[in-house]
Amino acid sequence: MRRSSPKPLIIAAVILLGSLVAVVGMTWRWLLRDRAELQQRFSQERLALLDDIAQQIEEDMRDIADDLRFVGQLVLTSPERDDRMHVLQGLLGAVNMYHTAALYDARGQRVLLVTDPLRNSTVPREYVVAMDDTAHDAVVQSADMHASVGLPSEENGWFRVFSVPIRAAQTGETAGAIAVLIDTRPLFASLKFVASEPGSAILVLGPHGNATPSSTPSVVSALATNPNDRPIDAVTRMRRGERGTIPLGQYEASRLGAHDTEVLAAFVPIRTPTGQHWSIMNLSSMARLRSHEELLTWRFASVASVLMLLCGAFAVYYVVASRRNLLLRERLRHADEVAQLNEQLLRVEKLTTVGVLAAGIAHEIGTPLGVVRGRAEYLRDKLEATSTGRHDVDVIIRETDYVSRTIRELLDFARPQPAEVKPVDLTEVLDRSVELMRYELEHRQLNVTIEPVTDVPQLAANADQLQQVIVNLLMNAMDACQRGGRISIRAGLLGDSQVTIEVTDNGCGIPADDIRRVFDPFFTTKKRGQGTGLGLSVVMKVVRAHGADIDIRSRVGDGTTARLIWPVNRNPVSVLRAG
Repeated sequence: MRRSSPKPLIIAAVILLGSLVAVVGMTWRWLLRDRAELQQRFSQERLALLDDIAQQIEEDMRDIADDLRFVGQLVLTSPERDDRMHVLQGLLGAVNMYHTAALYDARGQRVLLVTDPLRNSTVPREYVVAMDDTAHDAVVQSADMHASVGLPSEENGWFRVFSVPIRAAQTGETAGAIAVLIDTRPLFASLKFVASEPGSAILVLGPHGNATPSSTPSVVSALATNPNDRPIDAVTRMRRGERGTIPLGQYEASRLGAHDTEVLAAFVPIRTPTGQHWSIMNLSSMARLRSHEELLTWRFASVASVLMLLCGAFAVYYVVASRRNLLLRERLRHADEVAQLNEQLLRVEKLTTVGVLAAGIAHEIGTPLGVVRGRAEYLRDKLEATSTGRHDVDVIIRETDYVSRTIRELLDFARPQPAEVKPVDLTEVLDRSVELMRYELEHRQLNVTIEPVTDVPQLAANADQLQQVIVNLLMNAMDACQRGGRISIRAGLLGDSQVTIEVTDNGCGIPADDIRRVFDPFFTTKKRGQGTGLGLSVVMKVVRAHGADIDIRSRVGDGTTARLIWPVNRNPVSVLRAG
């Protein structure tokens, strides 16, 4: 009894294991991709929020520059001191965050200092010095606006000095400068809402790269204790005026005063009329992303479990189906073997019949045909060359030769004679075969090329029978080609013990359904009277008798290639078997 093969079980186990690996891999890959998408979306949201805040601050600073330039032009048109004082007082009263204003001449010397009377406060001397220095820079450098560093006070550095040059309307030359002491808290008030979010912190760097009071105290403290020789990449990029996001691990986050294991640092620059930039950074905890990942992981674990069960069920089904399929294939194989044996028996019977028929035809028809041809030649010699009857006699002779040739091919096919196998030079056989067909090739205007045969050893063959094979293949190629067609013959080594010989034409080709029948006796695709259908059958018998092989490759409209695989000479002289 045939034992069942363990292969289906192995395949089922491989499928199950592969499915599990694929499910786990896809789950992990999806989680990584989802994490990246969530982080990217979170980064974009943080950047969009900071962009809105930075845009509002930029607009407020442009408003400050516009206010100062407008007041500067009013001062130029008011030569009286009292008028200029009223203009500056009007500026301080119009905008609540303006505390003190000062006017400077073209040399940067202060000519007027005005304090908001409603505040009833004295301006510290260091503030006045900062205003003088900032105004002097505005006059000398003639930039659109200048800003000082944060001024120390009980307000914790919220005050800064902003100054713009005053240019003459006609000449455009710097005629002086105006400086204002400003409380910057209203500018950065919107950052309080961002800083109030759970796990969120803010860092604001001024135009000189220092942290401002708008920053979260823990971040400012961490920056103050951070060694200068170990810069933080996010802070370095802020000082360069870059925009972007950086995910920070626990170590980097702790260096910025954040206590979460993972935070996202989003930072954008603030472009101001001073020509310098401020920068805002938001440190946001990614704890919400982690909780979302945990939820997704649990869901995917559930889905993976279901898929594993389905894979197991499929594996069981595959084992059962494989065993049934194996039994079915065995039955089909036995049926094919029986069909092949029947086909071989039919072929043997056909060949036997052909042999008997050939022998009978040769005996019964051969002699009368010889008599007919002899009498026809006698009559042709008696007739004049211009006689119409001479043409009819030529037809009789030609058709008699055709019948005789058919009988001869039948005899060759049915009773091949033993032949001696010797070392044969392939080049000589090819040249001799083409030379035999030279007249017919020129008559049909066909081009034959023999590619140079190099490094090809001598073949083990009977030279006459090998020539018969080549001539038959050439004749088939010639019949397939139109006038002007091309036929090529090439040879080459196949390993150490065989040689390939290919005869290729660019003729009409052979239909796919006829390829398998070309070696059958009496099968031909040629017109009546142009072929007997025995040429390739004789070729096949000669090839097999030599222990060689032949195959035909063809496509309709693209031509045909007949490929011989012939053994090289290895043995001394031997005799082929007769059948």
